[in-house]
Amino acid sequence: MKFTQMKPDQIDLDDQRFRIPSFSSLGSLIPSIKKAGILNPPVVTTRSGKIIAVSGFRRIIASRKLSLPMIPVFVLKETSDREAFKIPLYENLSVRDYTPIEIASIIKKLHDFGEPPQSIVRTYLPLFKSPPKREVMDVYISIHHLSEDIKEIAYKKQWPFSTLELMTNFTEKENKALYPFLKAMSLNKQKQLIENLFDISRKRDISVQDLLSSDEFSFIQNDKSLSSVQKAEEIFELTRQKRNPLMSMWRDSFQKACENLDLPEEITVIPSKYFEGDTLSLKLDFKSRSELKKSIQKLKELSDKKEITLLLDPLSHD
Repeated sequence: MKFTQMKPDQIDLDDQRFRIPSFSSLGSLIPSIKKAGILNPPVVTTRSGKIIAVSGFRRIIASRKLSLPMIPVFVLKETSDREAFKIPLYENLSVRDYTPIEIASIIKKLHDFGEPPQSIVRTYLPLFKSPPKREVMDVYISIHHLSEDIKEIAYKKQWPFSTLELMTNFTEKENKALYPFLKAMSLNKQKQLIENLFDISRKRDISVQDLLSSDEFSFIQNDKSLSSVQKAEEIFELTRQKRNPLMSMWRDSFQKACENLDLPEEITVIPSKYFEGDTLSLKLDFKSRSELKKSIQKLKELSDKKEITLLLDPLSHD
């Protein structure tokens, strides 16, 4: 590679064959370049008479926004796209781990550049800490084909591979229908909603699209009195109930029993996970000995109430 100086506008950024997509903003990059300049020069090469970027797309974009007259670059003479792409691949890998969304893009590009599948499986999947299996490679390629909106959510919320794999089972139309709800949810609820829908669809042998188009779901989606966040919560709750009606009924009854006991804020009753066990746990918050004594006395009073048995068997109450 040859080191030189170049005008940022000389570099054609429309050709993004070597770019590893990133949904992160320029963030602190612009003030960093403004203060210290470009410490790690981008790599460029020539294709069809045009100078295109191999690595450092964000640095080039930032330099344009700062109207820098010249920037340092390395000019790569490699004519093989497959070999040239390995420069940004290893450059980024040397400083951080790739997200599953980025790995999906890399796997797809390696595949399109002609890297043999067995090489991708044996050489590159282990680099990304993924199992060296052909089916894993195929899933990553499917992940790459998810909509940009879904991939952006997945990138920002750091969805695990398992969640993305489930999403590849949904159609493009189903992904589009899910997007407004997923966008308004926390990471945990995003994962649970996807798992709920997948499980319901599989058990009932019904498509996710038909499920989302049913009267119950449509009613929530068309309710103008609900905000996007409220709709997402309602959709989530509905899928939770449909996936496991008995557990949902048990949880609701348990919460009702807790409310009837009128527990103080400092005392929390915690059921077993998924209500599968018959043991309850107590969480007690206190800041002083007097508060502790007061809470213990409150617990003694509660233990004498017949309603306490409802916590052990919430469904026994009509």
